[in-house]
Amino acid sequence: MDKIGIIGGSGLENPGILKDRQEISCTTPWGDPSSSLLQGFINNTPLILLSRHGREHTIPPTQVNNRANLWALKEQGCRKILSTTACGSLREEIGRGDIIIPDQFIDFTRRRDLSFYDSFEPGDMKHTPMADPFDREMRNSLIKAAESLHFPLHKKGTIITIEGPRFSTRAESRMFRAWGADLVNMSIAPEAILANEEEASFANTIVAMDKAGKLLSKVSYAFYGLSSANTNPELQAVQMEISPRLAKHSDEISLDPRFFERVEAVYNMRDNFNLTDEEEFLLENIYKELVREGAALEPEEKEKLKEMNQRLSVLRVEISQNVLAETNNFMLEISEETDLAGLPETVINAAAEEAEARGLDGKWVFTTQKPSMIPFLQYSEKPALREKLYNAYLNRGNNDNDYDNKELLAEMMEIRAERAQLLGYETHSHLVLEPRLSLIHI
Repeated sequence: MDKIGIIGGSGLENPGILKDRQEISCTTPWGDPSSSLLQGFINNTPLILLSRHGREHTIPPTQVNNRANLWALKEQGCRKILSTTACGSLREEIGRGDIIIPDQFIDFTRRRDLSFYDSFEPGDMKHTPMADPFDREMRNSLIKAAESLHFPLHKKGTIITIEGPRFSTRAESRMFRAWGADLVNMSIAPEAILANEEEASFANTIVAMDKAGKLLSKVSYAFYGLSSANTNPELQAVQMEISPRLAKHSDEISLDPRFFERVEAVYNMRDNFNLTDEEEFLLENIYKELVREGAALEPEEKEKLKEMNQRLSVLRVEISQNVLAETNNFMLEISEETDLAGLPETVINAAAEEAEARGLDGKWVFTTQKPSMIPFLQYSEKPALREKLYNAYLNRGNNDNDYDNKELLAEMMEIRAERAQLLGYETHSHLVLEPRLSLIHI
């Protein structure tokens, strides 16, 4: 069972708190922690206690070695950290003796060490997601416990951490309230930042991944919707340019070994997170999707996969643009009114407008655009004309002209087959159908 680390002040050293208490002295790459560690059990749960300001409360907030404290707890097997701290209220509704379970923080410190990384390796920057800095499972457990004990409780709040050791002025407190802060203290933000940086969790990895890229997705949906429904040569040129760039961007994320390492760590520890069914579904889908996209491949295999993905992105655009050109180029021109037999008046009028737009006044034009084609196929009483229009639709890209797709499709099929085998699948169909189908053995 993973241990819970508790960081707090005076009172936690009381021997009555822990069963089978042991004292552990240790050091870290960042120096000594604020105190020795007290290890023991409460109700059979393994815990480690650390005094933030030292056993005699001699270390001021600015001098607390937060990096050493968090590192020491991690090295002793703590996977969850509970920080307790005295706070000042910035709201009248939060009174003395109330318990607050914050959900956000504002860091107003100036002299704290806020990262384990004093420098980065070339191309290996470390950016920690911090949108939801506090563990959802621990917050829910604390809320339930406080409610069961009928403590005065506030289930959420924003806590601002100041440098200290002085308290804030009235002007500063008014400013903090204007920022949306509910509480003020001198410890929480640096500890939360370091705890999130050091350990992959569902919140800082999976939720952050699920929320990432929303703006790019919205813009992409809008662009590709526009370029497919109302395109022009300029949009087609942009599409041809950005498609391989978007494929490269996607590969840089899904094939990044550092990112996959975090996702895999969360996936392997999923039983420890007490996830809901929806969260388990999200975690499993993200993990397996990364595997299907090649995250577990060797480096040289990843480079080969990137080349394939780049070429496939270009082929998809070329094929779709050829089909679009064939769609725009074909027209079924009707000169005799008898060939309109069976067609509703609205369909006939639309065909006349299409003909007029093409400079064919007095005639009727039908195209392989579905608003034009489908009513004709449904209502026309002329089988030969229906067949001609339908075959034109089916054979777009198959007319041995400048827009012929046969060679492009053959190349795409070959790359897809090779890509599927590189990823460990028998065929491309096995690869794309795996997340969509469940195999039932009778």
